[in-house]
Amino acid sequence: MSSPKPALVIVPGASHHPSHYTALASGLREANYTVTTVDLPSTGGKDRGEPPLTSLKPDILAIQAHITSHLSEGKNVALICHSFGGISGSAAAQGFLPTDREDGLGAVKMIYLAAIIVEPGKSVWEQGGEKHSPSVEFPLPDPEDAGWLRFRDPEKNFYAECTPEVQKEAISKLRWFSEGMNRELVPFSAWQHVESYYLEMWTSNPTGKWKKVERMETDHSPFLSRTVETVEFVTRSLQDTS
Repeated sequence: MSSPKPALVIVPGASHHPSHYTALASGLREANYTVTTVDLPSTGGKDRGEPPLTSLKPDILAIQAHITSHLSEGKNVALICHSFGGISGSAAAQGFLPTDREDGLGAVKMIYLAAIIVEPGKSVWEQGGEKHSPSVEFPLPDPEDAGWLRFRDPEKNFYAECTPEVQKEAISKLRWFSEGMNRELVPFSAWQHVESYYLEMWTSNPTGKWKKVERMETDHSPFLSRTVETVEFVTRSLQDTS
């Protein structure tokens, strides 16, 4: 008898909204998975009149709320982490491994899509040589926007392989990201403890402990440029029992 399917929690990348992952979530639901996508506090706070974050904790708590909800329904969880979501998603699994809980449920698999990977005790800022990627605009010109960053040329840096229509819609949904998230030390990295799978693209070069790594010749957002293939990678990873 096969094990019940885990519920899936999608953790967006920096500046991305849950709606960026609608096609991915829909494809996974068609494969009979329960899917939720986290709306991360670190992204979009400017639009809500909130100050930028300087701690990973609010994002971690938001992700853990999704994990807890699925566990309360008796389901294991797999996290699907895109880009910066690899940091907060990995950290959010702390305390939620099956070995941490009396009922034996928990985060049983981690799936990374062009995700940033940092070992515990280090920061994204440190790993990047204490400088931002050329794609990052920071600081912003208006002093009132201190603490926020945005990304240059997203049609090139995020969505190069998407159709013009998809590019336009995706760019319209991007929001500003809390720059301070890059500077906090990573408290926990689930890929060191849980079966983990990595889908690398042109812009990613994964270092870590992986059950399997696959490469896709596409842009930083395969869930938009190669949706079907990304759904297949995720389901293949979830079904892997090797």
